[in-house]
Amino acid sequence: MIKVMRVLFFSLVIMAGCVEVDEAAYSNVRHEEGNTYIIDRTGDTWDVTQAVTLGFKP
Repeated sequence: MIKVMRVLFFSLVIMAGCVEVDEAAYSNVRHEEGNTYIIDRTGDTWDVTQAVTLGFKP
């Protein structure tokens, strides 16, 4: 019985981790006047222009 509970617990932890990863996909990318911004799920805007010039893709 304890082994079954452990398997269920770890399954739930793994599924919860997958949900967190999916929520990151809801950010928005905006390009304005030569700058690149990411708008996260809370509405905060982040300037990622320098990261883009280094080769990162938002």
